[in-house]
Amino acid sequence: MPFIVTLEILGFILLLLMYIYLAYKQVFKPYLHAIYITALYWCISLGAGVLMDVFLGIIFVPLAFVFPVLLNVIAVLLGTLLGIQLRQKRGFRANGI
Repeated sequence: MPFIVTLEILGFILLLLMYIYLAYKQVFKPYLHAIYITALYWCISLGAGVLMDVFLGIIFVPLAFVFPVLLNVIAVLLGTLLGIQLRQKRGFRANGI
């Protein structure tokens, strides 16, 4: 259990930093871009979970995805907000990544 908690905390921190960076660089519609990235990530993650269930016999537990989804939503909202505020504070006007 401590390993899973540590893994989730580190993942949350990395996601938060990634969304801060993306929102800092993306001037137009940063929330929309963050949501697109999150949707792509979860489609790949759920697809990999289903494929592991089908081909490797590893049991797919949808409830195990609820906590990471909540952390990811918090990271998207908080990271994008912090990135936008950082960009505005520094007066940076990027055109995109």
